[in-house]
Amino acid sequence: MDDFADLLEIYQPIPDGAPAARDRPWPVTVVVLTRDEERAIARCLDSALATNCDRVLVVDTGSTDRTVDIVASYTDRRVEMMQIAWADSFAQARNAAVDAVGDGWAVFLDADEWIDAGHTTPLCDRLHALESVPGITWCALAPVIREEGRDEEYLEIARIVPVSGLRFRGEVHEYPYVPADADAVPGLIGIDLVIWHDGYASEVAAAKDKIQRNVALLESARRREPDNPRWLFFHLRDALPTLHFADVMALVDAFDGAQRRYPGDRQAPEFYRALALARACARLAQLGEWTTALGLCFDLDRLTSGQHADAAYFRGLHELRKVRRPDPETLVALVRLRQDPAAVAASGLDQQGRQLDALIAAYLFQLKGRDAANRYLAMCEPWTDAFFDMSTLR
Repeated sequence: MDDFADLLEIYQPIPDGAPAARDRPWPVTVVVLTRDEERAIARCLDSALATNCDRVLVVDTGSTDRTVDIVASYTDRRVEMMQIAWADSFAQARNAAVDAVGDGWAVFLDADEWIDAGHTTPLCDRLHALESVPGITWCALAPVIREEGRDEEYLEIARIVPVSGLRFRGEVHEYPYVPADADAVPGLIGIDLVIWHDGYASEVAAAKDKIQRNVALLESARRREPDNPRWLFFHLRDALPTLHFADVMALVDAFDGAQRRYPGDRQAPEFYRALALARACARLAQLGEWTTALGLCFDLDRLTSGQHADAAYFRGLHELRKVRRPDPETLVALVRLRQDPAAVAASGLDQQGRQLDALIAAYLFQLKGRDAANRYLAMCEPWTDAFFDMSTLR
């Protein structure tokens, strides 16, 4: 794989397999999932058509606004419309699209997304270059998905699949699996393709009630697979701003019975539990339930056989709130933890370590003054969270 300069990283190794027999490049279909997206559908389609893809398949799941009319106004022969009933499952919609594509690559875009203008032209060439890789038919590709107007990006969400080998599982936060081998875990490769997304901007998410939609779909997924830790984690994560103390603890306790890894999932149950504990600590701290939050920090440490970055973060926050002058030794320990790449990567809050940077700056401010804190922040990426913003101390 060293010859492919457009790859960002291999997140999951490619399963063993022979190169796919092919006498011509695979066709590339951009699949656009949509429902009531008159606000954004034209922007999405324009970006898809700017590529040299063979086809743009719009899968509409029941629009009642002008979405269908806007799609019908396109005269480019590559644009096709398929209408299906919404079955309360994003995996079902994606699989229906994969079946309709039938051959080659399926590049999935949601209607509130668009391909970065600098990445449209080379898209198909990058995909064709991968077709000779052994085992690629059991491998998904993950573009860089960036949130417009927010300092967030996602690197490991599978959006491009060879339709001959993979399908999707899950009502929401769906992921690829190999129907031909339930024990196989698809490879996951990061590809240098930037997709922009604005569907979780506050006004857009509120208008479409996305939090309640996701929570309802995750509740359905949990009823179907009650011992699946993936759905439990996403349920806690997506519902977090609305959860009270008892709700948080009920979801945390449910992990005791969610110890199974389901087909295609590359993450172990302990991975989801650690992510959930970090988010639970954040919500409990917001609610003022610090004693329980600090208790969960011990669980985080046990999952990593050492000090967990997020546990250190919440302990540091608590110390800053409770004492007039924080312990200098805590600052030393935080800096040491920040310098450990494995510890930073294990964070469920921020894998770039920005939450630790903000906390270190807060300790420097208390112990050595504003100038020391600002000198440190000048070397850091900005970070804002629910507890403080030390990225604008100046």
